[in-house]
Amino acid sequence: MANARNVRDTFTHFLADNLTYTVHQLRFDKNDPNANAPQVNAVNVTFHSTDLEVSQPSSQLVTIDILSDYEIGDQSVNTVGALDMAEKVYDLLTASAMIQLQDYSSGNAQPVGNTKIFWDTAVKFRQVAADNYFHLSAILKLDFQFVSTWP
Repeated sequence: MANARNVRDTFTHFLADNLTYTVHQLRFDKNDPNANAPQVNAVNVTFHSTDLEVSQPSSQLVTIDILSDYEIGDQSVNTVGALDMAEKVYDLLTASAMIQLQDYSSGNAQPVGNTKIFWDTAVKFRQVAADNYFHLSAILKLDFQFVSTWP
């Protein structure tokens, strides 16, 4: 069964496993107030509304926020800018707009049947005003449903 927790875990792992940048999933945790604080020089992932449907694809909204000390990086001094990070995230999201849903509850990734997570490849990063770092943000809608292998 596909559930919102599996969607969150799978998508976060997908980004973290394929990007060379820190991927930070923001979440509420009363024992760890820093869990809900965005990190600079990282790809921050925040999950929002979940619409669960029986007869149609369910969906999960996610915001991808890139915060960096630099707008444009400089390889000669080993800095990565937000624009470079956004381009890598865009490349990853548009290379394959679908991934296998995984269950991480046992500690190891286990496929959840034939369920896939998919999204539109029109990823639009917008600049967000910030005083102490450069901030780009994109909203993505993740859809998931059972995909039959029936011929």
